[in-house]
Amino acid sequence: MKQPLKNFVQVFTAKFPRTRYILIFNNNGIIEGVMFKKAFQVLKLNLLFIQPLLLYILMISSSFVYIVNKNIVIFQKGLIAISALLLTAAFLSGWFYINRLAVQDYKQDEEKEITVEKSIKNFKQFFTGVGVKFLNYLLAVVIFTGLYIASVMLISKFCINNFGIPEVLKHIMSLSGENYQNEIMNYLNSVPDTDKLVFIKWMLILTVYSVIVNFLGVLYFSVLSYDKNNALTSIWYTIKFFITQIAGCVKVIAVLLGIYMLINMSSLLFGVNSISYILIIILFTLYLNYYVLLVLCFYDEKTNNSDSGTECIG
Repeated sequence: MKQPLKNFVQVFTAKFPRTRYILIFNNNGIIEGVMFKKAFQVLKLNLLFIQPLLLYILMISSSFVYIVNKNIVIFQKGLIAISALLLTAAFLSGWFYINRLAVQDYKQDEEKEITVEKSIKNFKQFFTGVGVKFLNYLLAVVIFTGLYIASVMLISKFCINNFGIPEVLKHIMSLSGENYQNEIMNYLNSVPDTDKLVFIKWMLILTVYSVIVNFLGVLYFSVLSYDKNNALTSIWYTIKFFITQIAGCVKVIAVLLGIYMLINMSSLLFGVNSISYILIIILFTLYLNYYVLLVLCFYDEKTNNSDSGTECIG
């Protein structure tokens, strides 16, 4: 941001302090909306990065189909699961690495034109990231998956102890088929309000939990992409950053959640057909890439060590 505008923001918010709660500012008086725009610009300049993401989604989806197939023996399912784990570690190590490079290049060349050649150059660093970070991301995926499963069990136990297991949830989990969503809506319309209330409490808690955990997961893998960090130290840096920058994290989560809801609404408006399905997949892929870039921009902006990104500047 230009210095005169920054001075105006500081004077304006000093005279009208309540505006700091209405407008999106950080502690230095700089509009954080610039960060959201920056992430969009980086995405626009590096659309090539969505290709490995699309390929990964297709491969993982195929693996999941085989894992849930009842005709596949347990040994084969185990091999597929291990392959999916290795594939995930390889993808995350390379993809987060090139996205971090793109964010830092944009930061350095913000006043210059970012060329396609530079984007391609960063894209070619994908396998460099795999070579440098693969083992760390493999350990990180195992750690995150273990913590995720443990936390889901704790949240479920909390809900069971306080609300019980709603019959609605039991019935919904037993549903399947092409008309899955319609069957859910029809069933929810037929159950008593008391059962609906218990179900809503469950869904509210699980939704808030999922949003926070997903953000922490992306933040964790983003922190790990820095050169000097490893899977274990990144846990501490992630927790430290989340606590010290809680207000900014909430803003980022709110924006990302809003975009996600818009995409979901768009999917309902477009209806179900092959063209709309492809369009929604593309939108969702762009959203995922923007999600990662926004978290990286936020983290990079709030830290002043370009190699490890561990020192918060407020």
